[in-house]
Amino acid sequence: MKRAKQVYSLSCLGKFDEAHLPVEKASYTLMTIIRVFFFVNKYCMDYNYIEIPKTNFPTLCSDYPNDSKIEVRMFTVADIKLISRVNEFNLEYIIDELMQRCCKFTNISYNDLYIADRDYILMFLKSGSFITANGFDIKLDKCIHCNKPITISLAIKDLELDVCTETSKIIDINGIEVKCQLPKVGQKLVKFKDIELEKIINYTNLAEIFGGVNEAISTILSWNAYDYVKLANAVNEMKCGLKEELETICPICREPITIHWHFSENDLLNKIPLEQLFENILSISKYANFQIDDSLAYGEVEVMCQVVNKMIEEDNKALNESEGQQTLYSGA
Repeated sequence: MKRAKQVYSLSCLGKFDEAHLPVEKASYTLMTIIRVFFFVNKYCMDYNYIEIPKTNFPTLCSDYPNDSKIEVRMFTVADIKLISRVNEFNLEYIIDELMQRCCKFTNISYNDLYIADRDYILMFLKSGSFITANGFDIKLDKCIHCNKPITISLAIKDLELDVCTETSKIIDINGIEVKCQLPKVGQKLVKFKDIELEKIINYTNLAEIFGGVNEAISTILSWNAYDYVKLANAVNEMKCGLKEELETICPICREPITIHWHFSENDLLNKIPLEQLFENILSISKYANFQIDDSLAYGEVEVMCQVVNKMIEEDNKALNESEGQQTLYSGA
């Protein structure tokens, strides 16, 4: 799977002397680093947009104008606060809001973006915005070999991408010309418990042909098995984006298994509880005397938390060794 990476300019943080630092020197070093590298100029996300190559997208951007361009920036603290409020009722609104905030579209509108490409952008943002916890945990009732319940942890780098060769095609179903096409952001989509039916309605013009969604479903379910399977296969051939199956190893018996799952929009975000977010922010503010701005990239907040925790550990150790006192702070 092709994917670009956001590289943070934080190599300076690797220059710490691993020897035990005195308390005063440790705290001073931490605050100097934070002030110099995170606070000299007000953080301006306009300078951090990067263009995603067209060849990275599931559709290869083949239907977009030749001079179109899609640029993105990583999530900020303000974006993470928005994501933390996601629920089943506001999910679509929050995704649209994030895309409008984090993307620049040149010679193409957001509504003309294919859903598969939108989902790729969200996964791209998730991969680049979080240093930790940017993968997935998939729980299986049992392994086919050892029959034990297992949890598979997937990193984003483990996922594969299906690339489509065509974004629309016409198929004949018992004399009816059905158009199969990849859905776009601006298209009104339906949600069903039956994922296959949902995909058929969203990927075809059957609702338009039969005068409504309910009428289309009634007609589809009345077809013979041959016509239904022909339609379902045609729709599945159109599917592109993140593959929903993966060859991996059972963590218990170490036998190879194939796992299948269905990606939902929720999987494309990384919801962090507000309590945890504010705990991290307040810990940095308390220990480093530094105020986290909503415009700061969240990945940098994670780095700062790691630095703070490291320095706290060194401070507490130095304090205990020099004065034999209890630790004063528990960390970010």
